[in-house]
Order: sequence, then C-alpha cells, then structure tokens
Amino acid sequence: MIRVATERLGVRAEIKLGDAESLPWEGASFDYVSCVDSFHHYPNPKRALREFHRVLKPNGQVVLADPTAPLPVRGVFNSIVRLLRMGDMHMYDKQDLTNLFDFCRFESIDWQPEGSWGFVASARAL
Repeated sequence: MIRVATERLGVRAEIKLGDAESLPWEGASFDYVSCVDSFHHYPNPKRALREFHRVLKPNGQVVLADPTAPLPVRGVFNSIVRLLRMGDMHMYDKQDLTNLFDFCRFESIDWQPEGSWGFVASARAL
C-alpha cells in the first residue's frame, strides 16, 4: 500500500510506514486521524487510541470504520478467535468502543451503523 500510495500521490503527500501504537509524527500534528478496517486487529487498542489522541490537535477528530456483528455472532467470534489463537482480532460494539474512547480522553463520541456488519465511529480529542 505504501508503494501504491506513493505512486498515486507522489510529492503531494508525505507517506510513512508506522505502527499505530507509536506513530512517527509529533504531537498535535493533525486535524483528523482515520482508521479504516484495521482497528479490530490492534493488540493494544488503548495504546493506539492514545497515540491517535497524541497526534491530534486540540478538538481534532478521529474516525474509525470497522466490522462488527450482532451480539450473538460477535460474542462467538471473539471467543473463537481467542481460543484458536488466530492473532490479535476483536470485534467491538458501541459500548466497547465508547468505553475505549472515554478511557483515552475523547469526547463527542458518535457511532453510526454501516449496514448490518459495520460501523463508523468518531470522537474529538480534548
């Protein structure tokens, strides 16, 4: 993806490879942080959200889009993944993510379902 982004954007954007838990930018660098279809793979979601908060300017916004599922399916999925040691993967619901945002000092939390198997959530950095 780094190669594709570099080819498409050239010098119009700074493309860096980094870890969500240790972003390669200074604090208060961005108005927005977006995370699409990857948050469910983060082994330390609190650490990643704290990093998102760190690089956001005051009142900056984070937007997450990720898969989810109705409770019975989500519960079974999360249990099976943990038992089978399939790597770091966890599906979140609205309450899970709201708790994470609160813990990491975000406010104005919004959750919008996207179809029956996804969501888009956003929050503002304090």
